[in-house]
Amino acid sequence: MSNVLIGIIGVILFIGLALAGALFLGPRFQESMNNSRASAVVQAVSQTAAAASLSSTQSGSPVVADPTSAAALATDGFMKSLPGNPVKGTNAAATPSLVNFIGDDRTVGYSNFYDGKTAKYVMMRIGDNQKSVCDAVSKQSGSTQAAGGLSGDGQMTQVVGCGYSDVSPTVKSYIVWARI
Repeated sequence: MSNVLIGIIGVILFIGLALAGALFLGPRFQESMNNSRASAVVQAVSQTAAAASLSSTQSGSPVVADPTSAAALATDGFMKSLPGNPVKGTNAAATPSLVNFIGDDRTVGYSNFYDGKTAKYVMMRIGDNQKSVCDAVSKQSGSTQAAGGLSGDGQMTQVVGCGYSDVSPTVKSYIVWARI
């Protein structure tokens, strides 16, 4: 009988320690996942920005902001392939885009990002767990503030950053960007 009681106590103790570990380590695990996704998305936009800069330097003309410009960097040999989005999900972009403006989608309209002028930024919309990943990007890029709203070129003083634009009054679309 005592062996059964000791076995039951052992099982209860094991389950209790497992739950305590999950409660303590769960948030740490999620934070490390957000940090790794943030690093990967920063690497993707930075790599694309470096390829755009190299293209501009070698050709002597600036890279144009249009939906096919980023893919052309891979086609023209400035990068092996266009990096994919490591933070997939709802409203996320599959690959980076070259744009000349980053701001509120409702006021400028998404098509205004691609106006055929000189591309100033590489941007990528991120998906799942957006705010946490965006805050991790801001922390990694040395920003002194948490990821906030993007209202236009005036806020893009850093080389790499993250913020959100309003797709609708209730939906925020988080964007990681890098200057070219």
